[in-house]
Amino acid sequence: MTKKEVRTLLLLGITIIFANLALRLILRPLPENLAYLIKTLVLGCGCYFLVHRRLGLKIKSTQKIGLAETLRVCWLIILADCIYISGGALGISKAPHMIGTALIVALGAGFFEEYVFRGLFLKLAFQDGIRSSKQILGAVLLSALFFGLAHLGNLTHQPLDATLFQVYYASAIGIFFAAIYLRTGSLWWTIILHFLVDFTSVLMSQSTQAAPATSIWHFILWLPLIAIGLFLIRPKKLDAIRRLSN
Repeated sequence: MTKKEVRTLLLLGITIIFANLALRLILRPLPENLAYLIKTLVLGCGCYFLVHRRLGLKIKSTQKIGLAETLRVCWLIILADCIYISGGALGISKAPHMIGTALIVALGAGFFEEYVFRGLFLKLAFQDGIRSSKQILGAVLLSALFFGLAHLGNLTHQPLDATLFQVYYASAIGIFFAAIYLRTGSLWWTIILHFLVDFTSVLMSQSTQAAPATSIWHFILWLPLIAIGLFLIRPKKLDAIRRLSN
């Protein structure tokens, strides 16, 4: 990645992290659901008008690959969708009083976070074109890192150990989601799974707080997801990713 690309992504990422934390603190006196909704709308509108629209970026969401390639790339997402749909159905029966909260959190995370950290971040990284696999790797790692660090805003309502673990596994998920987006050319795969994960998690835990890691295995569990994400964007797939970005 060029110094200009790195500076642009660093500026965007750092701005989002501090804006997210500031809004969390400012809106803390409000009911949690209302505060989250306002924060998400403010950050989303800010990213759209100050970055997306101002720079004239076009983020495509239409898938451009065939069925066979889709199955090769998205098999894990399809499997996870099925698991989380089942979990969501169980969660609805288990905690119907949490459905409203789960919907607000899942819709905000699914659409806003995917739009910003996959769509906007990667579009900015490649606005001058995709030149090498190292450029792709750098952009994916930066987008995933800032996606993870953005969860530091949750320190306003959950313990430090749970938040740091959330930063870790969100970064791991960020690598995988970015790879899926680059290999399919569509945000819908990650938007849907992200929605299902958060919706089901809130219902099953009956809480919006993340759980801390209680074993080293909780950290090891996420390593295969990182490996799959990196495998999907390996140098051999440079031409395929470049074609989908055009």
